[in-house]
This record gives sequence, structure tokens and C-alpha cells, in this order.
Amino acid sequence: MYQRTLPRNLEFVDFLNNDTSPAAEAVLIDLYRRMSSVEKARRLSEACRAVDPLARPRIRHQYGEISDAEMKLRLGATRIPRELMVRVYRRLPALNPS
Repeated sequence: MYQRTLPRNLEFVDFLNNDTSPAAEAVLIDLYRRMSSVEKARRLSEACRAVDPLARPRIRHQYGEISDAEMKLRLGATRIPRELMVRVYRRLPALNPS
């Protein structure tokens, strides 16, 4: 395992697993810093879409057969705090407490 020393403003961040060398992590962080905001947003969007197929079976198991609209809301709720989802979509029964 590697021991890291992070700048004070990043002490709370654990960028990669402890099995990643500090040199490899430094290269990755440098690549992220060089990315444009648009590229970072695109990569984040792709990562979220990649996780959706993994979340769908758990949601179906928890809520049974639900509509596509409710599935989209519940997928969104995996990334957005519940309080915000309820505040924005309060009229939709899919997110109201039962």
C-alpha cells in the first residue's frame, strides 16, 4: 500500500485506491487538470450512464415492475439527494413517501 501526502485543500479526497502508486495518480490528476470543462462534463455524463444498467436491477427488485418514467426518476434519485428530488418532483407519486 502507498501512503499519500495531499495538499491541505485535498486531504479529504481519496482519488484512487491505495494500490495505485503516487506517480500514476499524479499522471491521472494532471490529465484531469488539463481537460476542458466540457470534456470533464462529458466524462461524468458517460460514467453516470454506465452506472444506470447496474442500478436498474436493484431498483426493479426494490420497487417491482415500474413505468419507464418512474425508472428514470429513480435512476436520477441515485445521483440527486432525495430532498431535492422530492422538492422538484413533489407531485409525482413515485417519489412521495408511502
